Amino acid sequence: MSLLDPGLGSSKGKDISTIKSLRVLRVLRPLKTIKRLPKLKAVFDCVVNSLKNVLNILIVYMLFMFIFAVVAVQLFKGRFFYCTDESKEFERDCRGEYLVYEKDNEVRAQKREWKKYDFHYDNVLWALLTLFTVSTGEGWPQYVFCKSGPSPGYRMEMSIFYVVYFVVFPFFFVNIFVALIIITFQEQGDKMMEDYSLEKNERACIDFAINAKPLTRHMPQNKQTFQYRMWEFVVSPPFEYTIMALIALNTIVLMMKYDGASHAYEDVLGNLNIVFTSLFSMECILKIIAFGALNYFKDAWNIFDCVTVLGSITDILVTELGALPYVCLLIAMLFFIYAIIGMQLFGNIKIEEDGESAINQHNNFRTFFQALMLLFRSATGEAWHDIMLSCLGKKVCDPLSGNTEAECGSEFAYLYFVSFIFLCSFLMLNLFVAVIMDNFEYLTRDSSILGPHHLDEYVRIWAEYDPAACGRISYRDMYDMLRHMSPPLGLGKKCPARVAYKRLLRMDLPVADDNTVHFNSTLMALIRTALDIKIAKGGEGGVDKHQMDAELRKEMMAIWPNLSQKHLDLLVTPHKC
Repeated sequence: MSLLDPGLGSSKGKDISTIKSLRVLRVLRPLKTIKRLPKLKAVFDCVVNSLKNVLNILIVYMLFMFIFAVVAVQLFKGRFFYCTDESKEFERDCRGEYLVYEKDNEVRAQKREWKKYDFHYDNVLWALLTLFTVSTGEGWPQYVFCKSGPSPGYRMEMSIFYVVYFVVFPFFFVNIFVALIIITFQEQGDKMMEDYSLEKNERACIDFAINAKPLTRHMPQNKQTFQYRMWEFVVSPPFEYTIMALIALNTIVLMMKYDGASHAYEDVLGNLNIVFTSLFSMECILKIIAFGALNYFKDAWNIFDCVTVLGSITDILVTELGALPYVCLLIAMLFFIYAIIGMQLFGNIKIEEDGESAINQHNNFRTFFQALMLLFRSATGEAWHDIMLSCLGKKVCDPLSGNTEAECGSEFAYLYFVSFIFLCSFLMLNLFVAVIMDNFEYLTRDSSILGPHHLDEYVRIWAEYDPAACGRISYRDMYDMLRHMSPPLGLGKKCPARVAYKRLLRMDLPVADDNTVHFNSTLMALIRTALDIKIAKGGEGGVDKHQMDAELRKEMMAIWPNLSQKHLDLLVTPHKC
């Protein structure tokens, strides 16, 4: 054993350092959860496929970046220098000493030095890193004005290089990345459903029908009373639009105040506020008359309007933008992995109190939360290059960290921050754009085609016929209800009776023994009729209808495996053989 001791002793420090580095790989364990969540796996597959698709454009990107780097080296090599004494512009004057004022008002003499900027174009590798930093929009004005040496405003025509570079890279190539990610995301969703005949819009409408529930509405029972007329007035769209306009105008009036205004001007604003207050008080009185005092104060929409608006936004993000939570989860995993790696590599760097270093008491890798905040700041592009420079090797270690090494930091910071900015800013965050555009595709679609955004009207109109939200109304009300709803969901008030009755026959609603129709069954029938989803054509027998219903039931069970049999029977009526 003694023969091995010298060799072991000499490599002991390196072995421990290597083992610590390998421990960083443990942060990849959360990635195992991806395969356990199908939707998260779908988003992850989208990211991987996006990388495959952008590979060709990435090669072109690197080729152009290399060309610009070579040109930059030819133009700016050896010119990115400055004097530590800002009062001296040229190297010939940067000699001797100058006075530096400390925080405690002490004055000390410091030697002038002619230094190179942290980012420069002295070789192609540094030129590539500098240009990548510039492409993120961070620190580029500084490089424009210092590229000609310390003399400001000298050879301003060289700024054309940066103008051309910005047009080619941040404005052109980055948008190509976004476009490819959006296309890949849409293709990935279509690929998952290519085995089914239901189109994307049809699936979205059926999904709405599956999750829709009747809306409780406080409506006067007697339609001949003054209270009912008042209720009809306050729930009408023109009344709601008027109140919204008044809120907007009142906001503008509140913004018109300024210091030093004349008394006449302030009197006008005061009178306008009195007018708005009176109008909003009138709105409150009208709604109390229409709903009744008890129902009015029961309704959270009237008391906690702000809370319900925030709740509605959250509901839209969760239900309509179905993939968005999984995109957030994937980005959270990316932040988690990079935060742990950052704590391992840069957590022992001494915090500078003088403010010169980007690693300070507010911005460091000491704790997990602080590492996340630092990464979030970097993801926004805020001085990420300064943070990278502060994490490089040969930095002073914090004595309280228990680290026995003389120097902290790592040259790995270049790869760490550049890869994080690329993955987070250029790739992952653009998935948000892809998801939002994918879910708001109806804005560019033909408005005459029924979509999920039309179906809220059905819930609102149904509540007028079923204010208690029982889920059933008389089938005799269906004719009026169809004419009450606007196309493409309904038929509109000007629709002839013959066309309305023909639509009702085509819907073939299942009517219960008490002559009522169900909320979900009616909505599903409206969707199937409007989008022609497996509807038997005129003249075909009942056998074809039964077959199409059976095919739709089978396909819905495949797409929504958690759908209960009872709910499926409500949406598509089963037929006995």
